[in-house]
Amino acid sequence: MERPMNNDIYLSWLQDALAMEQALVGVLEQRVAASGDFPEVQQLDQMHLEETKQHVAGIEGCLERLESGPSTTKSILSTLIATVEKPAKALMKDEIVKNCLQDYGAECFEVASYTSLIAAATQLGDEKTVAVCQQNLAQDQAMADRILAAIPTVTIAEMQRVGV
Repeated sequence: MERPMNNDIYLSWLQDALAMEQALVGVLEQRVAASGDFPEVQQLDQMHLEETKQHVAGIEGCLERLESGPSTTKSILSTLIATVEKPAKALMKDEIVKNCLQDYGAECFEVASYTSLIAAATQLGDEKTVAVCQQNLAQDQAMADRILAAIPTVTIAEMQRVGV
């Protein structure tokens, strides 16, 4: 595809989406490893991880097609966020509940981000990016719904685990 004119902001938004998804891959890898006491959550995290890796590949493809690439600064920042999160969460006694709450919030942010990207890509006539973002949006919305549905069960299980 020919690069749309005046697309610096559009490319920046796609790079933001890529950095967001890359950071989430690192976080979810840690979550899968740490959620062994909660097999249902671990399975959900594993599914989320696989979808997120697909999102990374899709957005990378969009950027390549637009003759762009990831932002080095944004990639470094996403790696740093994933690295810092684990020790910070380790201090919490209710890590599994906090993870679910944070994951739901992150999915809502992704839904909003992809909604915005779809509008931008549509305005620019970038139908291939529209398709990628629509698929990511649908998966993120479905994941947000699954996480939200799991929060009560995880909360009760954590309360029982600590004797409340």
